[in-house]
Amino acid sequence: DPVRRVALPDGTVGEIWVNSPSKALGYYGMDVKETKADFHALLENMKETSEKFGGYLRSGDLGFLHEEQLYICGRIKDLIIVGGRNHYPQDI
Repeated sequence: DPVRRVALPDGTVGEIWVNSPSKALGYYGMDVKETKADFHALLENMKETSEKFGGYLRSGDLGFLHEEQLYICGRIKDLIIVGGRNHYPQDI
């Protein structure tokens, strides 16, 4: 969940967060402090574990897990939330 910053159960659409040894430290030419929110994000319900390995890269992509498979279904900036309901451009 990109707002509450918590891991979501399988089948629930949320922002895809990635961690990898090849993850960049930040945007080129920008101070690490300026990009910390995007490149070193911490899950509130797993803060200690997230800090241990340097946090996650927030991809801006939306997806969900189903039977251990990741399905990508959109982008956060393409999402319009009205009355607590998610609306995607392809659905309007």
